[in-house]
Amino acid sequence: MEAFMKLEGKIALVTGAASGIGRVIAETFVTLGVRVIFVDANPAVQDIASALGQIGLVGDITSADFRKSIFHWPEVTYGEPASIGVFAAGITRDGLALKSDKVSGKPILFDENKFDMVLNVNLKAPVYCALQMVARLSEAGHSDGGKVIFIGSISSEGNIGQVNYATSKAGLVAATKTLNLEWKKLGVKVAVIHPGFTATPMVAAMPPEALEKAVALVESGTIHSPQSVADAVLSVLESENPPDELFLDRFKHASSHRVEYVSAIPSRYLAKSV
Repeated sequence: MEAFMKLEGKIALVTGAASGIGRVIAETFVTLGVRVIFVDANPAVQDIASALGQIGLVGDITSADFRKSIFHWPEVTYGEPASIGVFAAGITRDGLALKSDKVSGKPILFDENKFDMVLNVNLKAPVYCALQMVARLSEAGHSDGGKVIFIGSISSEGNIGQVNYATSKAGLVAATKTLNLEWKKLGVKVAVIHPGFTATPMVAAMPPEALEKAVALVESGTIHSPQSVADAVLSVLESENPPDELFLDRFKHASSHRVEYVSAIPSRYLAKSV
C-alpha cells in the first residue's frame, strides 16, 4: 500500500461505477483512502457507494446537465473539486458495417441510431466529462493539476462487427493526445487505457462460442480480471510521466499493422501556384 499513499485524501469521480471495470476501479480507490463519487445510470450505484461510505449519483451521462451537476458534488461535499477522473461508462451495439438482406441480397447499412448511441456514451460523454472536470479545477484555482483516464479498448485498432464501438474507442485516443497538448500548461495529464477481454457483465453476455473465438484472436489468449485494469489505473496515477496510451492486451492482427511515413510528397500532388 505504501506506493499508493499519495492518493489518500484525493477526490476521484468514476463513471460506470455500478458494475464491471468502473466498479472495481472505484472500490480500489476507496481501499486506498480516495474519496470517490460513484456515477452510473443504474440506481444500484447508490447502495454500492453508500455501503463504502461514498457518494453514488444516478443519471444519464450523455446529458450535459447531468454531467455538469456531478462535478459540483465534490465541492459541495468536500469543499474542493475532483482532481482524478476515470471515465469507464461504455456500451456496445455490435453488428457488421454492411450486411446483405437475406431475401433481396441488397446491402444493408449499419443502424445509424446504434452508431450515434455508442459514440454518445463512449466518446462524447467521457470527453465532455473531462472538459467539465478540468473547467472546475481551473475555476477553483487548483494548483495540483489533475489526471484524466479514459477506458478505451483493444478494439480501438479495429475489430469485426464493431464499427461504432471501435470508432468510439479510437476517438478517445485522438482526444487524449489533443487534450494533453492543450492542458500541458495546466499540469493536467490525460491517458487512455486499453483493456483486452475482461470479466465484466458485457463480456459475460457474449455467447460462449463467440467469446472463445474472440479470445483466440488476442495475444494473451485469456480473459483478464477487472482488477488488472484497476491496477493499470493506479500505475498511471502514480507515474509522473505516464504514456498517452497503455495497452493491456492486443489483437493479433494489430501487431501486423504497418505505419509508413512519407518523407517526400511527389510533386504531382502539390498544389500548383495560381
